[in-house]
Amino acid sequence: MRYYLSIAMILLASFMSFLYKDYISAVFLDSYEIEFEIKLDGRSENVHIGTFADQRENLKSSGEIVVVSSEVEISITYPLNSPSVFKVHSEGGFTRLELVDKISELYKMVYEEEEATTKISIIPVEKRMEEMGLINRNTTDGKYQIWGHDLGDLVLDGAHIYKDENGIVSVNLYVQS
Repeated sequence: MRYYLSIAMILLASFMSFLYKDYISAVFLDSYEIEFEIKLDGRSENVHIGTFADQRENLKSSGEIVVVSSEVEISITYPLNSPSVFKVHSEGGFTRLELVDKISELYKMVYEEEEATTKISIIPVEKRMEEMGLINRNTTDGKYQIWGHDLGDLVLDGAHIYKDENGIVSVNLYVQS
């Protein structure tokens, strides 16, 4: 009986893998992680998005090509209540530096557009501390509905890069504050 059960399980597993092989390939094929680190005074830290322009020359492995596609879609989700996807281009693929430059530029644009489209005033940090005892940014109601953090609070740790079944290369960011 065990023999027949084992054969049945093997056949079922083979059949299931046949059915889902395209799905499995789409999820795991061309999928990888990259990290972003700044070298300062013999120590490493992650990239501060708001001040990256001042850190550019210290980006570790900045010239390494990390995405070979010349077009990617970057998802900006944190700290937005209305996440967005942006297409960006770089002939010949993206070096680590080019990718972080694009990410930094996108975040700056998102924060500028939010400020231009919100009806709720952004409370200055000093006033937040005085009135609420918090340094977190108030939620605004603009295009992206940013909550909790100013641009200067955001730190880029890394990204997950993957190509879907349609050949679109996506960049999902690991951002914290």
